[in-house]
This record gives sequence, C-alpha cells and structure tokens, in this order.
Amino acid sequence: MRNAFRVTVLSACIGAMFSSAPAVAQTAQPAASDASIAVIVVTAQKRKEKLQDVPVTVTALSQEALDSLNVTSVNTLQNAIPNFVILNVGSMNTFTAYIRSIGTANAVFSQDPAIGIYVDDVFLTRSLGANRDFFDVERVEVLRGPQGTLYGANSPAGAIKVVTNKPDLGAGFQATIAGTVGSFKERDLNVALNLPIRKDEIAARLVFTSAKNDGYQTSLTEGSKADANDSQTVRGHLLAKLNKDWDILLSGDINRARTIPAGAVSYWSAAGVDLFTTPGFEKRNFYSDVKNRYDNVDNQGITANLHGTLWGADFRSITAYRDLEEALNQDVDGTPLSRFYAHQRLKNTQFTQEFNLNGQRGDMNWMVGAYFMREKNDFLWHVNFLQYLPLSVQTSAGLLPGFQLFDQVKNSAAIFTQETWKLSDRATLTGGLRWTQESKDFHVVGYSQTAFSDTDTPSGTPIPGFNIKQKKTWTAPQWRVALDYKLTNDALGFVSATQGYRGGGYNGGARTIAEASGSPFNPEYVTTYEIGAKTEWLNRTVRVNVTYFDNRYKDEQVAYLNTGGSFGTSTIDAKMNGWEVETLWKPLKSLTLFANLGTLDGSSNSTTTRLAPNPKQQYTVGFDFAQPAGGLVWSAGGNYFHTARSEGGGTWDPLRVLPEHSSLGARLGVAGGGGKWKLELIGNNLKDDYWPMFGFSIPSLQTQVRYPNVPRTVNLKLTLNY
Repeated sequence: MRNAFRVTVLSACIGAMFSSAPAVAQTAQPAASDASIAVIVVTAQKRKEKLQDVPVTVTALSQEALDSLNVTSVNTLQNAIPNFVILNVGSMNTFTAYIRSIGTANAVFSQDPAIGIYVDDVFLTRSLGANRDFFDVERVEVLRGPQGTLYGANSPAGAIKVVTNKPDLGAGFQATIAGTVGSFKERDLNVALNLPIRKDEIAARLVFTSAKNDGYQTSLTEGSKADANDSQTVRGHLLAKLNKDWDILLSGDINRARTIPAGAVSYWSAAGVDLFTTPGFEKRNFYSDVKNRYDNVDNQGITANLHGTLWGADFRSITAYRDLEEALNQDVDGTPLSRFYAHQRLKNTQFTQEFNLNGQRGDMNWMVGAYFMREKNDFLWHVNFLQYLPLSVQTSAGLLPGFQLFDQVKNSAAIFTQETWKLSDRATLTGGLRWTQESKDFHVVGYSQTAFSDTDTPSGTPIPGFNIKQKKTWTAPQWRVALDYKLTNDALGFVSATQGYRGGGYNGGARTIAEASGSPFNPEYVTTYEIGAKTEWLNRTVRVNVTYFDNRYKDEQVAYLNTGGSFGTSTIDAKMNGWEVETLWKPLKSLTLFANLGTLDGSSNSTTTRLAPNPKQQYTVGFDFAQPAGGLVWSAGGNYFHTARSEGGGTWDPLRVLPEHSSLGARLGVAGGGGKWKLELIGNNLKDDYWPMFGFSIPSLQTQVRYPNVPRTVNLKLTLNY
C-alpha cells in the first residue's frame, strides 16, 4: 500500500506535465486562438453535464481521442483507462475485461458480466460478440465503480457507454470514407454517410465497416493461420422530429464476423519444464490437431428511442430487441494431440425496455425510471479431453466423448430513482436507489456422443438422470450517496458510497450430473467508497483528476477451470483499494501531453481462490501534436503503456502469471484541403515485445497453454471527408 501511495503521489506531481487519455480530444478542439482544454460533456448520470461537474469517476473519449491512442474497439481500451485490464481468451469477438480487478474470464452464458456495455443506452447482455468497433462514434464513456442505481444489475465493476454519431437534421449530405492497409495483410474500409431527407425534420445516418487480416499466428502442424479477422458491420439511424417537443430515433445494426480464434501455445514439457524459458522457443506460433477452427458471430438488433417532454419533464423510452448467434471451434491444448478440444454454439435473444423521466423542481434535479429485460440462451457445450488415448483408458477415466445442451431464460425488472439537491452555491448532495428482481430458469440435458460434428450438434444419446431443471429468484436493493463541493470554479471535490450487484446463477459449464444439479452460486455485492477531486489550473491548460477508492466485496464471483477440466464459479469475500490519476497539460495550442495511473492493493478471505488479474500499478503517458505548415496540417502522437505483473487466474499457479510488460504506439499524419483528407502512418507495439494475455494450466490433462499478444503492426490509413 505504501509503495502504491508513493507511486501515486509522484504521478500526481508529474501530472502537471502530462494529460490523461480522456482529455486528449474529448470533444471538439478549442478555438484557434484558445489553447485551453475543451469542455467535455457526458451523460454519465443520464443527463448532459460537464465532465468536471460530475461526482462520478468517469473517463470520456471522443473519436479524436480514440484515434490518438490507436483505440479501435472495446478490446483495445486498456491503455486509455486506469485500472482496466483486457484478457485474450482466444476469441477476438468476446469482451473479456476487468475494472478494479472485477470481471469475468469465462464468458459463459450463465454468469452475468461484471462490466455493463451499453451501445446508445442499450445494455448488451452477453460478453460474447460484444467487442464493438469505434468507427463513427461521438464518444465512449467508461464509468468505474458500481453503476447499479442508474445502469442496473451486472455493472458492479463499471459501465462502458458507446455513443455513436446520430443523423444531423440541419446538415446536408456528408460522407466520411476511411481505408487502412498494413501488417498481416490488414485491409479495412469504413464509410459513414449523413443523409438529409427533410431539412430540420428527418435525416438518416448509414455506417458500413469492414475489417480483414490474415492473422499473425501460424499452425506449425499444417501451416494455416490463426487470430485472423473477416468482419463486416452495417449500422443505420433514422431520426425524425415529430414536433417541437418530441422526436424518435430508430436504429438498427447487423454484424457478421467470420474469424479464426487465436491459437493456444503450449508450454507443457514431460520433464515439467516451462518451455517459454527455453532460448529460441516459438512463443506465438502453435501446434494443433484441429483443422476446422472458427469463431463466427452473427449479431443484430433494432432500437426505438422516443424522447420528448412529458408533464414538464424530460421523458425517454428505449425499446430494443437483439439476436446473437456465436459458434466456436477451438483447439485449447496447443499440441498435435487431441488433449483439450472445445466446440460451442450459443443462440441468444434479448428484449429490453427502459423508461425514465428527468426533471427539476427548485434546487432539486430528479429522475425516476423503470427497466425490464427478458433474455433467452440456448447453448451447446461440447468438449473432449485426451481423445487420443485408447478407448479402454478413456472409459476407465470417465473421459468418453459427450456434450451438454443448456437453455436458460432470465427475467429482470427494476425501478429506480436518483435525486440531486443543491445545498448551497457550492455543495450538492446526490442520492439514488434501485430495486431489482430477477429470475433464472435453468435447464441442461447431458448426452453421450455417438457421432462427431464440429459445426452442428453432434449425434448422441441422453445420459440417464442427466436432465436437470432449476429455477431461482433474487431481489436486491442498490444505492448511491454522493456529496460534492465546489472548492473553486475550477475544482470539485467529492465523496461517495455506492453498492453494486451482480445476479447469482448456475453452472453453465457443467459436465456431470453432480455439477449440473449443484446449488446456484450467490449474487455478488460490492460496496465502494470514493473520495476524489476534479481540478483545472492555469486558465484551463492543466487538468488533474484524482480518485481514491475502497471496494468491499461480498460473494465476489470468480470463474474457474479446475484440474479435472470442469468449469464453475466460486464466491469469495474480498477487499480492494487503489488510486486513479488522470492528467492533461496543454502547454501550446498545438500540443497536448497526457498521462494516467492506476494502482491496486487487495486481499480476500480465501487461501485458494484469488483476485485476478490485479496489477499493482498501470500507467500510460503520451502526447498529441498538430501544426499547420505549408497549407497542410502535420500531426504526430505517441503513447507508452506499462503494467506490473499480475496473477492470471482465480487459482494460484506461478506458470499462469501475467508478467510485467509495456507497449509503445505512435502515429504520424498529414491533412489538407481544409480537413477533407488525412493520411496517417500508425504503429502499435513498436518494440515488438511479447507477453501472454491469458493461460490455462491443467496438469491432469497435460494442457498448459498461453495466448500471446499481437506483435508489432504498422498500418497506413487514408480518411476522406465530404
């Protein structure tokens, strides 16, 4: 704790010389004669407020800030956010992340996410298929700490809000076209169109994205590639102003991803030696006995967002339906032998409805709302272990091929309210409360496999007694209390206490009758205490935002993969505290310096189940520069990210530790024609360093593997604006 405090104090001192990722380009650039930091507007409390006036720990990133940091999707946010960790479990389509050491490594359907992802205020119920791209977004807001009052269950770690660009009713036809080529045959094409239909009344926005590459890994068994991408997305908005008080936004999106999952690299040695320590060992390429490897996602949805004035208050209704299908076929053991093979299919549908009413009465701002969600999951879980062994050995060891078919229906309903009272010209008190009730209807049938299929449900016969049904309902209050005080016009101090909640559930990775019929794991509660300051200095050319947090967990849910190959979730009580510092310095109109720092220090009541990942420190420093010269605008930027070592799983294993590592990114650009075109050279992991991003260790299955990071990439990007 002392070391973390010293590092933080030092960072705060250095902070006057740098900036944090969020502030680089939160919104529009300042006026040409103004070198001060631009004002940032967020909707973290579901109403428009200046970032520096919100008593919430939130990082906001505009499209310009995302580009400056080479952040292109949810899964590349790590170096922009303090105490934010991304893991790679083999699927580029799945979002696997932790905020303040809370998250989910196993994105199984039966365990709810700890970080809520919201795209245009619609909650995505599954982490599978949730890795959204960041082309044509207005901003991304990352709220750290429990967000249960306004954002509901399943946001005990925080929430990520992706706000896309909407149609501009007052503008004419506009177009942005961006093309990228580069390493590993990267070839991307993105198009955004603003389409006027009736000036000031009806307009549409159409977005198309395509991302392709051939993958950076090679199977040493037969030469095929892995971690390859072929994804397309179409997104559309239709905005209509019904009258002076009411408007409606209709949105739809379709995503199709045909990817090859990352290959697990085996470090297992019969002599018990970690091969990764052997000079010359290939750390990225892999062996595999599975030729038909794939990770396919089809994801689509429609939303109706009705907004207007009701009873003198601001009313909003958000109605959304989404459909997700994911199919995965993956070799997990990373060897030419069939030691650990995983094949799964998920069909998920969700319907969500939210109403909220936001108003003001005297010195009080108030909000009331209601939320309903219904989610249905059908899941095939088909794994085989040690299938290269003789049939007699498989029989005696209970390893005969089998699969399980799960279905689960979840219903959730909530009512919520939050009020903000202005106690004086400088002091404000906020209080919020949410009541949630949710139920899960769980069903699983186990089968003995009679014929093999890695694209559909295999043929099989039901296992006697393996037909398990369970149902349970949970209710939970969530609350928030915050007091903020304007120390000066440019300095806000705040303290808060918040309780978050994540629902309980069943074992969606069960492979035996005992596992499937076991009691559900408990709901997770976290109570977070924060004290922070949001400050600006020197005529708003320096920004320093600091938060200290103390998390107290009750029944934190930790997913595990045990030595017998079965999956499950255990719960522990734990504590976690730390600091988060985000700083920005704009010494010149053309130059922005930024830095952020996060520290973690925690403990639990378990000697076997651990908080992970939990790096003691993470930091990012960087700069962004743009200067007109010779009729063109020349730009450059760079960022350096560093993280301490951390444990790689919920059970202690020194071979799964994620080591200390760093990454360097940079970009060079030139623009002209009054912003009509821009050419950029973009590099990531320029030192070409290696580090594992996740790993399994199951000695009984002779499976010890790591998933590597992406090597150095250099891309050329051309953007045209009309």
